[in-house]
Amino acid sequence: MLLFVLKCTVIVYFAACTSIQNFTTVKSATAVITRAPWKVNLYTVDRQDQTQELEGYTLNFKNSGDLVVSKDGVDIKGNWSEGNESNRIRIDVGQADKNLKKLNNYWLISEISNNKVAFTGSPAANSDRLNIATR
Repeated sequence: MLLFVLKCTVIVYFAACTSIQNFTTVKSATAVITRAPWKVNLYTVDRQDQTQELEGYTLNFKNSGDLVVSKDGVDIKGNWSEGNESNRIRIDVGQADKNLKKLNNYWLISEISNNKVAFTGSPAANSDRLNIATR
């Protein structure tokens, strides 16, 4: 019985430490992505690189939830929001631009730093990747 209790205690301890570590490494995307313009430096769908289709676009995330995507002097307006659950953001730039509409998704934040944010697609499209970097 003592051995069983000891094993359970060790399992609970490691589970708690893992949860605490994951909790403290989660960072809000809003403070980072609203600081500067961004460019797409990786975009894959089903593990196929499609980054070239988003080349030249600049993404400006505003604190208001507005998103302005620019290319060659043309601005396309959309919106974005950060969800409290699963550390994710939602991007919606409408359907007018065939390349940009690919960004319409709930993106899970997999990595965040001052000059790079990496996303994976929503659970239904978890092989999709989107990485943005400061310009």
